[in-house]
Amino acid sequence: MLKNIRLKVTAARPHLLRSGWASVEALVSPVLFFALSPWLLHSLGVTGFGQWMLALTIAGFAHVASLGAGVSTMYAVAGFQAKGEIEKALDTIRAGFTLALITSVVLMTCALFISNPIAETVFSKMGNSHIVANILLLGVSALILQEIDAVYAGALRGMQRYDLVALLELFGRPIWALSIVIATFSTNNVSVILITHNIYYLLRLIVRVRMVAFVFKKNCFGFPIGIQSVINIANFGKWVSLQSIGGILFSTIDKFFVGWLLGSGELARYSICLQVVQFSHALQASALQVITPWVASKRTKVNLSKNQYNFFFFSLWAGLGSLFFPLLMISVSSLLLRIWMGHSFADDNIELLRILLLGMAILAFTIPAHYVLLGLGRAKFSAILLVVAGLFSLTFSVALSAFGLLGFAIGRMLYGVVACFYFVPIWRTNSEISRS
Repeated sequence: MLKNIRLKVTAARPHLLRSGWASVEALVSPVLFFALSPWLLHSLGVTGFGQWMLALTIAGFAHVASLGAGVSTMYAVAGFQAKGEIEKALDTIRAGFTLALITSVVLMTCALFISNPIAETVFSKMGNSHIVANILLLGVSALILQEIDAVYAGALRGMQRYDLVALLELFGRPIWALSIVIATFSTNNVSVILITHNIYYLLRLIVRVRMVAFVFKKNCFGFPIGIQSVINIANFGKWVSLQSIGGILFSTIDKFFVGWLLGSGELARYSICLQVVQFSHALQASALQVITPWVASKRTKVNLSKNQYNFFFFSLWAGLGSLFFPLLMISVSSLLLRIWMGHSFADDNIELLRILLLGMAILAFTIPAHYVLLGLGRAKFSAILLVVAGLFSLTFSVALSAFGLLGFAIGRMLYGVVACFYFVPIWRTNSEISRS
């Protein structure tokens, strides 16, 4: 018995280490942003802070702008690395970079033409239209740098070097925070702060490229041998992109509607409360992502007993365990908000934060099921379900916008409710495996 336990612990150790590094990576940025937000809100005012959040919201269109190039690169590199095909892995990285670059050029071209009209119409409540137009362009620039960087971060993850990804975040983010503080203190200008933000992302990209070259012992920067590898990356990432659209409909698009319908002041309040909510979600989602390779490995072993194939009950119990952290956050939300943002802000926004945390608790219940489903090879179902969930959530949020931010918070709950349908294909797949 003791020997079996030791063997299981030894087998699980690599997964636990990768989970730990992934959690560190996910933790650093939200913690620093959490710490900076009260001071930034005070320094920039609600209008400036709202504009800052608008740009960061644009940068949050992860995996969609580049057609999932970063995630696709990660999976492709992992496959080639397992086969020892290093040259193909390098060509895949170059293909991911090329795809991200092509989509970035298209995106920036469109942004140059539409930023002014959008600033004058859709975001007329966000402040001076010329300033808002510049902020939109800087937000798109941040998105482009982030998406190209994601390709090289994906390459490191594909090589199982989660430690390098996390270490760059661990040492780089404090430099980012210090730079933002200096820029804010010196100028109090949102555009200058965003330029500082983008310079940091550019420098981080350069360091990331050098890290990948160090791991492969070869230059990874450049273009692929042929166009087919770019097409392969795009095809591989189509469901990743679709899945990301669902996530964006839930976590990003609603901020645009808040800014459009309610103005920069309400966007500032909403974004601050969402920081607490998204922190709890990101931490658990990062730590639990190791479920996917574990399930993928288990389902390929045909000699395991029926009980060992019970992915449905694993998803259920792991989901119930995932409720602990968001429910704890709800219980201490009032104290947290008072310490963080002050008594006045807490009194005005505690109800909003609790409703948002309740919606996140429902979603947290589905996190293990999401990763189990990916491990079972059902990425298509996951992608379609998240898009449907995002559309339902956004539709109800806008429909309830007459109730202000509370309407948006209530609408967000539907995302987690719809995501509970993850359990249906898991139950069916589990039954099929048990009968085989």
